[in-house]
Amino acid sequence: PVQNKTPIRIVLVKLLIPLLMSCLLLGNSPLDGQEAGTYYPSRRFTFDITPRPKAAQGIMVGEVTTTSALAQVRLTRTRGPVRGDVPGTGGVVQFILRPADSPDAAPIVQLAHASGERDFIVRVKYVQLTPGTRYLCQTLIGTRQKNLRPGPTASFRTLPGPDNAARVDFVVVTGMNYAKFHGDNRIDRKIHLAHNNTELPEPYAGPDKKLGYPALESILRLKPDFFVGTGDNVYYDTPKEPRAETIAEMRQKWHEQFVQQRYQDLFAAVPTYWEVDDHDYRIDDGDNTGDHRPSPAEAQRVMLEQLPYALFPYVAANDPKPLTYRTHRMSKDLQVWFVEGRIYRSPNLSEDGPNKSIWGAEQKAWLKRTLKESDATFKVMISATPMV
Repeated sequence: PVQNKTPIRIVLVKLLIPLLMSCLLLGNSPLDGQEAGTYYPSRRFTFDITPRPKAAQGIMVGEVTTTSALAQVRLTRTRGPVRGDVPGTGGVVQFILRPADSPDAAPIVQLAHASGERDFIVRVKYVQLTPGTRYLCQTLIGTRQKNLRPGPTASFRTLPGPDNAARVDFVVVTGMNYAKFHGDNRIDRKIHLAHNNTELPEPYAGPDKKLGYPALESILRLKPDFFVGTGDNVYYDTPKEPRAETIAEMRQKWHEQFVQQRYQDLFAAVPTYWEVDDHDYRIDDGDNTGDHRPSPAEAQRVMLEQLPYALFPYVAANDPKPLTYRTHRMSKDLQVWFVEGRIYRSPNLSEDGPNKSIWGAEQKAWLKRTLKESDATFKVMISATPMV
């Protein structure tokens, strides 16, 4: 009898064609994971089967002034956590900015490349914006400029400025302890009691736990003009054993925090200003002394990397760093000061007296001078360290 033998090459073709078609179709839907208002590129087929970068931590806008703003996105390999972390990946992000009420206006476009040196975070600065104007910042992401697809979108309003008496609403938040909220079983209850003089609280048990802190949803409903994270935005030392000591371990704390959906929803609609305190700098009640990790240099590198204080200041140790104390004139009636309580402080064990300082001489002189110069009706200072 004659046997029906299909050549091997024909079998391979039959197997490869469906595989290639699935690669073409997956991830090419312009509505995949997108919301109304997102800018969509023209669709075209491609045989690039390199895994497409995602933006699992969404988009963040920071340090908005009357005429400028920072925007950042971290490119990721996955859409969510994998074994407790969100792995990053290289690629490019195109930022597209327009006034929200002028969708036909010529966009301001910037392209930035993600690399592991900066934890795959890309950050751009927009300048020469119009005061008191709402903007829409859309993104396209991809492995390279030729295969971009829609990424996250954010909106923000530039500050009204000193000539405009517009209303300004903002929220101030601190103490966002991921491990306690989610119930990390590595937290030692005896150590917690000894250090906090209180029992470890029970973790949040609501059915919406995976979305993150319910308070963030309440904040979003208030529609504030901006959000201020006033330190302890993550906890390197919870649990205390093991605590985050290396750059990779510190970064992981920010990844698990900002991947939560309620953070993404909030930061897509509300711009941010940031400060750090002890738990997201080095250790509980820590200063800049001691040879334990993270070192002061590591702490400052990660805070300036993860949070949009300024354009990326440095990778090399001799590159300039931005001042983390600053003031912004929000409106005719309001000026806000953000002070820095960790980088410039005296050693905790130094002798008490007029020369011992949390802020340092230079920052104190700056604060006195700018307070005196301001003619704002309301002068608000936001400090991560309580004043008693």
